[in-house]
Amino acid sequence: MEQTQNELIFLTVGNDRQKALYEKLLSNSAVCRDSEIIVVSDGDSGRIGSGGAVLRILSEYYTPEAKLLIINSGGFSKRCINYAIRGKAFTDIIYNKKITTLFDAIIDKAQALMSRFSSGALVCCGDILVDTDNIDIAFDSNIGFCAKSNSTIGSRHGVMFGNTYGEMTHFLHKAPEAVLNKFCENNNYDHVPVDTGMVFLNGDFCKAAQKLERENHITQYLKDENIELNFYSDIVVLFASELSEQEYFLVATSESTLKLRKTLYKAFSSFRMKLISLDSSSFLHFGTLQETVDNIFSLSSCTDSYLSVSSVSDTANQIGSHTILNNAILENNCKIGCNCLITDISLKDVSIKDNSSVCGIKLLDGSYVTIVCDINENPKDLCGDLTLWDAKRFYKGISFSDSYEKFISRQGDEKLSLAECVENADFNYFFERKQIVEDFSSHLYRKAYKAYREEIIANYFSERSSYNHLSYEKDTVQLQLPVRINLSGTWSDAMPYCVENGGQVVNMAVRVNDILPIKVLAEKRDDSNIVFVSDEKSIIYDFTSSALFDDFSDFILHKAVLDVVGITGKTQLPCGFTLSVSVSKIDKGSGLGTSSILLGGCVAALSRLFGLGFTYEDIVKMVFVAEQLMKTGGGWQDQIGGLLPGIKISASAKGIVQAPQVCDVKISDEFKAFVKSKFVLIPTGQRHFGRFIVTDVVNRYLDNHTGVKSAYKEIIDLNTLVVSAIEENKFLLLRSCLNKHFSLLKIISPKTTNKNIDTLVDKCSPFIDGASVCGAGGGGYLLAILRENTNINDLQDFMTKNFPGITSPVLSIDISFDRMLEI
Repeated sequence: MEQTQNELIFLTVGNDRQKALYEKLLSNSAVCRDSEIIVVSDGDSGRIGSGGAVLRILSEYYTPEAKLLIINSGGFSKRCINYAIRGKAFTDIIYNKKITTLFDAIIDKAQALMSRFSSGALVCCGDILVDTDNIDIAFDSNIGFCAKSNSTIGSRHGVMFGNTYGEMTHFLHKAPEAVLNKFCENNNYDHVPVDTGMVFLNGDFCKAAQKLERENHITQYLKDENIELNFYSDIVVLFASELSEQEYFLVATSESTLKLRKTLYKAFSSFRMKLISLDSSSFLHFGTLQETVDNIFSLSSCTDSYLSVSSVSDTANQIGSHTILNNAILENNCKIGCNCLITDISLKDVSIKDNSSVCGIKLLDGSYVTIVCDINENPKDLCGDLTLWDAKRFYKGISFSDSYEKFISRQGDEKLSLAECVENADFNYFFERKQIVEDFSSHLYRKAYKAYREEIIANYFSERSSYNHLSYEKDTVQLQLPVRINLSGTWSDAMPYCVENGGQVVNMAVRVNDILPIKVLAEKRDDSNIVFVSDEKSIIYDFTSSALFDDFSDFILHKAVLDVVGITGKTQLPCGFTLSVSVSKIDKGSGLGTSSILLGGCVAALSRLFGLGFTYEDIVKMVFVAEQLMKTGGGWQDQIGGLLPGIKISASAKGIVQAPQVCDVKISDEFKAFVKSKFVLIPTGQRHFGRFIVTDVVNRYLDNHTGVKSAYKEIIDLNTLVVSAIEENKFLLLRSCLNKHFSLLKIISPKTTNKNIDTLVDKCSPFIDGASVCGAGGGGYLLAILRENTNINDLQDFMTKNFPGITSPVLSIDISFDRMLEI
């Protein structure tokens, strides 16, 4: 979201070294394309704390016209050691289908709120993401955002109790569970309203803060007296209407803090705060390592498998479920357990047990330290006379693997504490790692996969030039298209297998619940703009913009279409056009080939709009190239499956130029009726992310993993049986072929399935006797064949009762014979 002229965004940090790091991190942040972020440091002469930082910013920057966003991120992330160097605010996450940082997500949510008030300050924590999208409130008073939770969570946060009028009466900061439970019991609370860290301060309070600083020079007093002022326990608590003067003064630990509290009480105790209560799901706190792992998985929609974010691992690795790799390189025989967090490190030949946190820190002297702890460890806990933060437990090494082995064997020359590692860390190494990971990734893929991809793209564009001029033959072209069902041969059409061996696939075009789900619109405009639309999102495309090259962009598909068609910034058009895509009645990430079919539909629509005369063969080739531009790993079967009618067997020879030959499979009326009555799509309740599975497929093939290449051969040989079963109405054979197809896909990549999908297939077995994943699998839909005496309603009733978390319906399908129906 673009920053408006009167908006100012601040990130508070603890010292000048941290400020320099964060400014560099922000320079690589996507959010800085639209927003200027001011990093405010306590300075190296002493900490003033989050409260001191907020007062300082309000005193220096607030005006009656200003809207301030203050994100507090000045600590050492002691309870989340993996992010002690870069800070929890710069945790890598997958948010809105893009790899980004927690900080960018916080900005996105906060700026949506900022657009709704005219003056004041919104204060947030750098390790908490609050979802306030559906809140309708007036920003006329001070507001505290709390979330319904329990006493265990509440004991690690502030807790905001209020009266029936929604006014905060009590603020308990990190109170013991027993105290919180007792308070809830005495005041009829059925939940603990945890402070989310998000607070709105209205103009009256901001002016009072300015007056306080002007008359009492609080920030200088904090430095002089070596006091850290906490925004929540020292300032927000003053908004509680039932707070007495005695209670507030009681926690003062010295004469100087007592004097400070008296000044603050006089200035702020008359202000009140309105409470907004959110659901527990609207509050994600990245406070501990376990919370961080759970939250990253939650935001990514990834379940029962590991998640690799900006990381590379070779195919010999065994990586457990619910494990996250971030900015990591794993080589050779690494074995990683379940529920682990592995960050900022390169490791070879190591074994890491379940529930482990492992991160790498490079020191200023050039040595490496591997930090290893339990995922639930709290470095603030005592270890003898010291906290775990200060206890000497870790070893220097000439590499991370060397340091790790010293830690495991407890043998090394010098032990270091977490505190010493962070204090002596080479902050610049975090940026070096980005290049190290990228270089290693290139090492794995360029020899085959990436080199092939670049050759395919170069070969295509060497023979195809861009259009200098285009004129419109139609004002509007609107297409409706089916989706694709893959029956056998899956993955043989994709790189690098098809380039080295050729591929062969059997698939069919289908309607879903009697409709064509995919729509493409190309339409002449009255102005000169080129507008991309994806479902309900739209953007005016600028050829000079780099933003659309993001691999997870909603509009990367549109950009790839323009590239392969040959429409560039130099193409002269009489006016602009809109290119719009949408998919209805099926879940996103379906595994039904929608992205490739949308690509093909867009190319066909532009061909008809401008009279370019592209043939089906042209479009199939162009979509294959577009898939390489988008780096999705797609082949050619999806566009053939969706753009050409009926059931087809398609085959290509090996080589950089893939020109598949398509042959129709003979279909009887009996088989058509069988598909309509017995074939169903079962939702798995999980989104399919094909690009995450593609990496595993490519890795296992290039590494010649045991059984993979023979599985490719078997899955191609299966095509003959499938065609025979279709043409001769051998329905029992087709069911067994579908099951065989699924088993072979699991060999090509175990990520094709997961525990939830396997459980779903197993529990539905009384209703189905043939099933396989759609597309790459890992989510989306299952293609299933109903048993003889079962219908779709029986299966739907069973799903509703036994899988309440899967809210999408079971879908019927029938073979589509539509040839890119224009409406």
